[in-house]
Amino acid sequence: MGSPELVVVALPCVAQFVIVLDVTIVAIALPVVQSDLGLSSALLGWVVTVYPLVFGCCLLAAGRLADRVGRRRTFVIGLLVFGGASLACALAPTGPVLLAGRAAQGLGAALVSPAALALVTAARPSGDERRRALGWWTAAAAGGGASGWVLGGVVSGWLDWRWVFLVNVPVCLVCAALAPRLLAESRARLRRLRWRVLGRRAVLGPNGVAAVLTATTTPAVLLCTLHAQQRLGLSPVMAGLLFPPFNVAVIAASLLGPRITRGAIPGGLLAIAAGAGLLALHLAIPTMLVAFVLMGAGLGVASVASTAQGTEAVDADDQGVASALLATSAQLGTALGLAVFLPTGFVPVAALAFIIAVSWQGLDMEVRSERRPRCATG
Repeated sequence: MGSPELVVVALPCVAQFVIVLDVTIVAIALPVVQSDLGLSSALLGWVVTVYPLVFGCCLLAAGRLADRVGRRRTFVIGLLVFGGASLACALAPTGPVLLAGRAAQGLGAALVSPAALALVTAARPSGDERRRALGWWTAAAAGGGASGWVLGGVVSGWLDWRWVFLVNVPVCLVCAALAPRLLAESRARLRRLRWRVLGRRAVLGPNGVAAVLTATTTPAVLLCTLHAQQRLGLSPVMAGLLFPPFNVAVIAASLLGPRITRGAIPGGLLAIAAGAGLLALHLAIPTMLVAFVLMGAGLGVASVASTAQGTEAVDADDQGVASALLATSAQLGTALGLAVFLPTGFVPVAALAFIIAVSWQGLDMEVRSERRPRCATG
């Protein structure tokens, strides 16, 4: 891709990095936030959960809105909402104001994410360029979530927790200003959404994988974060510095993922299962570092494949909704994974990833056979 073509992919990827970053960046700064604002433990939990909750609930409606009124327009509006909400969070004098800002961030993120992915798939509709663009997209999304564990500790430890939110503001403003100049408007033909298309196995299979990927990796990483601070006595900064191997593995595997044509999803899930199994056996820093590499690589490779399959299975006019459905699945996976696996630990995480990996071969054959007639008829 040349420089102009690269910008068309890079700008949505930068925005996606920032909004996914905010799912995890706040988690490691929670003790400082609680101390500064005097939050109760119950209210503190909502500082993390209200953002992905609103984000996930609004995604499908936001994706359909992007298809109807224009993906670039929705992208810009979402960036401005997200940036304004981030500023409100940074200036929040009380817990309720912070929660309101986090909810508004979720709304802005829901507007940005499906519009951004639809812009990428519209610009690269097929072939190797599409796979490479989706690799960059997945690297941005997975890298954003992984980087939050590092940046949250570093920023809150060296500066102040409010900078966790302030850093979003200039990024959002720059992206919103550049989008009308660099991105072409893209919208769908006005017609009724064929909801039954979204119920096809070719769509549901990749979305199920997206949910399993976040359900297995997010709780495992959070458990390691809590262990590092509560049991090993590490500061937020030092705990955050344990996670670069995870970040690097996610990004590298996402960029290499488009070159893997077979076995990406089961292979990625098996790597996650192996990493979780190691953590279940021995939760020490060397073990964590090895497990982070395995889980990060598995997450990156499998995410590229599930995103590609989930967007290829629908027509161009429904790309916004398909993108929103993938993001919704990932958010739902995160919420369910935290609820189920934080109390139960690493063994169920490894078991789920392993079971889905060994079950995928049969499901993948069904998905491919369902997709062939659509390709044959154009």
